[in-house]
Amino acid sequence: MDRDEDEVLRRVLEESLRTAAEDEQHADDFDEQHGFGVGRGGPAAADGSGAIGLNDLLGALFGAGAGGGGFGGGFGGGFGGGLGSRYEDLVGLDPVHVTTPEDVLEQLPRSEYVEGRTPGDSDMCAICQSQYAAGEQLLHLPCMHAFHAECVTPWLSGHSKKCPVCKTDVC
Repeated sequence: MDRDEDEVLRRVLEESLRTAAEDEQHADDFDEQHGFGVGRGGPAAADGSGAIGLNDLLGALFGAGAGGGGFGGGFGGGFGGGLGSRYEDLVGLDPVHVTTPEDVLEQLPRSEYVEGRTPGDSDMCAICQSQYAAGEQLLHLPCMHAFHAECVTPWLSGHSKKCPVCKTDVC
């Protein structure tokens, strides 16, 4: 690099550092104005007051570790770590299933499979992947998909209120 490029780079770096320092000062001013207390480095304020400052809150949300330098360091340097731990928290949650009410399941049309007559668009159950056999009980959904009653009933009553093939609501 020549002298002019060095000078431009030096000015850009100085401006970036000045802007980062101003951002930190704005966050500190916000904390003081709103009574949050000013602290650094994690979910509790570093001053031991128990107050959580804006920088602490942002650091906790975006993964700044202890002494992480507030939001600027936490967001830029620790965003991946913060997102990872939040992902782990979400994965650990119990699943929520919106299922089909029993009375709706009882009202869905049923039929007995007759050899040579294809219910809906297939001659096999999309859940268990086996061919229908004469005399098997089929359950027909409003979307016109049909399944073995013994295959689709546990799905609708325990997992989802949607058709396993097209995701249309059953109720």
